[in-house]
Amino acid sequence: MKTIAKTFTLFTFLAAVSLPAAAGQSEVFDSLSGQKAGAAIPLPGPAYGLTRDVFREVDACSILNAQFIMQPFMKDALSMLKPCLAGVSDLTGKAKISVGAVKNGKAIEITVLGSKNKDVADLIKGSLAKRNGQVFGYPASVVVIAAEPKTSILPRDVFTEVEACSIVDAQFFMQPFMKDALKMLKPCLAGVSKISADAPISVAAAKNDKVIEITVLGENNDYARSLIDASIAKRGGQLFGYPAGVVLKAAAPL
Repeated sequence: MKTIAKTFTLFTFLAAVSLPAAAGQSEVFDSLSGQKAGAAIPLPGPAYGLTRDVFREVDACSILNAQFIMQPFMKDALSMLKPCLAGVSDLTGKAKISVGAVKNGKAIEITVLGSKNKDVADLIKGSLAKRNGQVFGYPASVVVIAAEPKTSILPRDVFTEVEACSIVDAQFFMQPFMKDALKMLKPCLAGVSKISADAPISVAAAKNDKVIEITVLGENNDYARSLIDASIAKRGGQLFGYPAGVVLKAAAPL
């Protein structure tokens, strides 16, 4: 009986001593969980960045874990991914992040601007790894562009931003005739013109109807030319199975 009494007394003492420490730990946990999600979080070293799932920390990224009956079209996948990456940018000190389609619209490439933001790229890389390197069923990767281009705007796949351009990523049983390819491409380029300060853009067949040549008129419209050039490059330099290129020509004299 004396042994039981001593054991009970010792247990009571230890419990009384342990309670304040547990309460203190709870207070620390509550203060951490109460931090605003929108506040910029200091980035840890690369090793931790590759194990942290930053997509789980941004509400707009929850769509990445959704189940779809059918795989979304690439343009829809990019549209859903952009708010997620905007949230990641806010979380990591406003790092500049963009996304586009590569490998003929069969893969997703996320671009982080500035070599100083390599830690941000590591966070995204780690989050992609936790999803087997895929987003919405498409292989996905992240790259860092060391320096900001002179235009201060990242080269991007402008075709993914124009609804009429979705046709360039369509799958055809047979390659369209050149005249049909040009006809389908014109509404797309009209849309590109609208988001490029109404730059005059035209398209025609070249080299005996074996090549598509897009022309941007006006030397001050080189930005529109670079957008189209980047978009074609992301499709392996081809549109509708034809080699394609873009040229900039000076405005016609008055």
